[in-house]
Amino acid sequence: MVLNPGAYKRKAKADYDRKRARPDWERESKDWGLRRRYGMTLAEWEHKYDAQDGCCAICLSLLPREVSRRVHVDHDHVPRTLRGLRCGTCNQGLGNFKDNVDALRAAADYLEKHALAAAWRDRIS
Repeated sequence: MVLNPGAYKRKAKADYDRKRARPDWERESKDWGLRRRYGMTLAEWEHKYDAQDGCCAICLSLLPREVSRRVHVDHDHVPRTLRGLRCGTCNQGLGNFKDNVDALRAAADYLEKHALAAAWRDRIS
């Protein structure tokens, strides 16, 4: 039981402000978050980013340099392996297919079939 909730809140805020005032706080916070979520360090994330030339592993769009919610770490849940970094659009697209390779192939075949039909129509007219 907290006897003086106001004093507890003031102390917690002071601790938080003191921690945030350190110059390396943001980097340590991002490193901790990556370790907790994916088991990778910030240095490993930066290496993966550089290996992909700062681009999404799927569509090759440019990714922001900093660890943020706009850069998604692609990982396999079962064997707990990291595959690469993706943009939000590709992350959502693969998520909608639930990593089902057959469904992705069927979607690609569908798009190719209709793209060929459209090209054929354009050619005839």
